Amino acid sequence: ISSVVQSASLTLRFDGRATWFARAPTDAGTGGDSTIAAQVEYEIHGDSIRLALPGCRGTCIPDDVGAISDTSLTLTYDVTPRFTPIYHFSRIRTDPH
Repeated sequence: ISSVVQSASLTLRFDGRATWFARAPTDAGTGGDSTIAAQVEYEIHGDSIRLALPGCRGTCIPDDVGAISDTSLTLTYDVTPRFTPIYHFSRIRTDPH
């Protein structure tokens, strides 16, 4: 089983919450796309990041975990064994300064 994500964005806010959007093709043959939008919570410790659905913290679905730097963010599912990274984000600065 594999999946393809055409585009995704993740906006981290200072209050520990984030907005996640992903766009992917629907089942083969339909020709349409599906959009997923979620409000998640995040924690950063050093260069590590964890994203989880509010009130879920790995109990509903696996959290997303990864590495964050000044220029990029890489995420994978918090499962064992670990997958190779499934999302690679490049930072786009949105502040006016």
